[in-house]
Amino acid sequence: MKKRFICLFITLVLLFVFFIGAFGQVSAQESNQESSQDSNTRPMFEDVPENAWYREAVERLATMGAIEGREDGKFYPDDAVLVTEFIKMITIAQGYSVRELKEGEGWAQPYIDKAYEKGYLVQGIYYDNDIYNSMNSIAITRQEIASIIVSCLEDEVTIPENDRDYVDAIEDFMHSHQDRHDDILKAYISGIITCRPDKTFGAWDFATRAEAATMVLRLIDKTKRIPGKPIERPEYFLDPVIVVENNSEPWMPHYFYIYIKNYKYFTDEYEFKIDFINYPQLNEREEYWGGYFTIVINQWWSYQHLRNNSGRMYTLYNKGYTTREHEKTLKIEPGTEIQFRITVKRGSEVRTYDRTAIVPDIDFAY
Repeated sequence: MKKRFICLFITLVLLFVFFIGAFGQVSAQESNQESSQDSNTRPMFEDVPENAWYREAVERLATMGAIEGREDGKFYPDDAVLVTEFIKMITIAQGYSVRELKEGEGWAQPYIDKAYEKGYLVQGIYYDNDIYNSMNSIAITRQEIASIIVSCLEDEVTIPENDRDYVDAIEDFMHSHQDRHDDILKAYISGIITCRPDKTFGAWDFATRAEAATMVLRLIDKTKRIPGKPIERPEYFLDPVIVVENNSEPWMPHYFYIYIKNYKYFTDEYEFKIDFINYPQLNEREEYWGGYFTIVINQWWSYQHLRNNSGRMYTLYNKGYTTREHEKTLKIEPGTEIQFRITVKRGSEVRTYDRTAIVPDIDFAY
């Protein structure tokens, strides 16, 4: 009986030790899994939120050594990215190795030299190639980044023969530097640089560190690209968005502009005309270039003519707004109410739109 009791006791002790050990092992595994999950979800930089749209780009490039935090360890995603920071970012991300830093050199010189060697260091708008050095604090614009990225793409992206549909998809395309037009189109079409929610490219804006990281990731990882889409023009008859923009600059010799703001969404099928109703004298204007000649305002415009004028149909100048004959009876002054009509025609369908503009009070400098 005594032996049986001792055997039972030993069995219970062994079972207890086994369960304690197994429980401890499971707890350790769960702890390790939780720790691993925390490391996977916890951002590398405290100022990069877990759900930030740019987090993956920042952390992947940081892992490569292409970017790093500032002295306090933060990333500062909304700060403008410097030229030198971007050159390092795009050089390392492409897998290039750089030489050792020489005594007395700025930190970025090896990256600059590599960019020269590979041919993707383009001349900037605010700087030229002769002043690249790691000591400069010049920020880089979005259109300059487009040029560098396109240099890395080489012939990977081409512009369609009829590029107007892509040009029109970028609201502020014509505000960019003329020398950057092709690069902006290629960067947009490829999906490496996208437009903002308002469909603007922001060519002259300095890129943020978050934007730059995202652009570079899209360069090296095609699965992250968002190819640009051409503009979608409606098949139905499109009504114009007519806007009167008053002049706010006293050194500009005019009172206001009349625009068709949504001009990009029309097609070659449309024609346009403007007529002045209560002051028909404004339908003609004389200009002097070695002699007087008359401009007829209320004549039909083609869509191409409207495009060439960026949607602007009329400018009311503070002087010379009509003919010499009509100037005898017509005097435009601040507060004058001017009624005008814009007519839009597509085939046999014609629509008219009556609007009013008030002449603003401007103390012209000239």
